[in-house]
Amino acid sequence: NRLDLNGSPVLSGGGLPAVDTLVEKFVSRLRSYAMKKDAEAARLLDSQPCRTALVPFYEIVAKPSVDEQIADLEKIGWSKPKNTGTCSTNCMINELGRKIMRNQYGFDLYQVIDANERRMATDPRPEPIAALDEDAVRRGAKLIELTPVESMKFGVKN
Repeated sequence: NRLDLNGSPVLSGGGLPAVDTLVEKFVSRLRSYAMKKDAEAARLLDSQPCRTALVPFYEIVAKPSVDEQIADLEKIGWSKPKNTGTCSTNCMINELGRKIMRNQYGFDLYQVIDANERRMATDPRPEPIAALDEDAVRRGAKLIELTPVESMKFGVKN
């Protein structure tokens, strides 16, 4: 995401920020909320120092258009993935997370990011985000051994 939660450019302020500085910008609000709910669980949001700097590559080098990027990739045999919800265990857990968020709050994080990028005119794509892959949701739930009670609570069908 090129913008922070206030709609300001993430890389504003001069210099190259350390990755942990950026992570802290995004996680601090969530950590504050989590501390009110369950201080012990909120410790999961603590992070360790990371001196890696984020280099804004496309602010230094002109970014090719999406069509140019895809054409270049297709020349070397790449094809657009058909279903990215099941390509790894991480993707399955993301799909499960989206399912839980939709069940608990009526929306998921990707919808928020998509809406914000459209509002800020940084992503003019007209197509909506892909629907949830219920098979990936079930595999993710099985992977982390969601209990029947948790599955019912989060709306995960077995």
